[in-house]
Amino acid sequence: MQTEFGMNTNFYIPKTTSGKVKQQGCYDWAILPWGATEPHNDHLPYCTDVLSSAAIGCDVAARLEKEGIHVMVLPGSGELLLFKDK
Repeated sequence: MQTEFGMNTNFYIPKTTSGKVKQQGCYDWAILPWGATEPHNDHLPYCTDVLSSAAIGCDVAARLEKEGIHVMVLPGSGELLLFKDK
């Protein structure tokens, strides 16, 4: 699944259902994305660092899944507000 930010959310826990988590069973790794919430001039959102680290975490999870390593990506600081369903 892709979000409006282009992030692969197949492994992103805030956008995953509890049914999918139960179906997965146990996870080998959990990635906690972390980034600063700070202004980035007038052209980028405050959570640019958080969004970037979450996107990288999802990419890493997708690559590890191909190796048979089950990974979840946890929400980073301030992210849940950005991915509120419309």
